Amino acid sequence: KAATKKEVKSARDLTYKAHATHMKNHYIGEIKSYHD
Repeated sequence: KAATKKEVKSARDLTYKAHATHMKNHYIGEIKSYHD
């Protein structure tokens, strides 16, 4: 079964959001450890 354009877009948005959240958490973690 081929994914519809809508499915592809929502999957891509989800991946992007997860990645953005991960990068933000990593960045905040780096700053915290730098300040400790």
